Amino acid sequence: MSEKKKEKKEGKKGGLIVIILLALMIVMFASFLFYFFFIYKGKASGTSGNIKEVTTVAALEEQTSSLDETIVNLSDTDAQRFLKVTVSVGYSSSNSKLKDEIEKEKKAIIRDAIISILRDKKAADFTDKGVQDIKRQIIDRVNPTLKNGKITSVYFSDLLVQ
Repeated sequence: MSEKKKEKKEGKKGGLIVIILLALMIVMFASFLFYFFFIYKGKASGTSGNIKEVTTVAALEEQTSSLDETIVNLSDTDAQRFLKVTVSVGYSSSNSKLKDEIEKEKKAIIRDAIISILRDKKAADFTDKGVQDIKRQIIDRVNPTLKNGKITSVYFSDLLVQ
């Protein structure tokens, strides 16, 4: 008889442990769902909303001028490579003098600066980080030539390395 009582007690202990573990797992799962849906989603949606507002305002205040399509030889030594690119420059939309300067007076000078920068590049330079560096170089080279303001951004609408 005593053996049956011991087995019942051990059986009850094992069942109790399983119930406690299941309850603990349910509480952890409910806590995770609460955090994810109410706290994490709230923070994420608040952040992206602010970014969208800033981007929209910046886009409304910026105007671009296209500098036409350009084809240049790259400086690769292992093979003859070419770059086909269409570059546009961005500047403040309230600066009409800068627009005239870029589109009429300095277009050839700006294109020449861009071509000289691009001809020094290799095909391997056109990674995401490399393209950002090239854009920064273009801004740094072009801005000193401008009298009526500064360009704030550079855009590549077509970029083909062959």
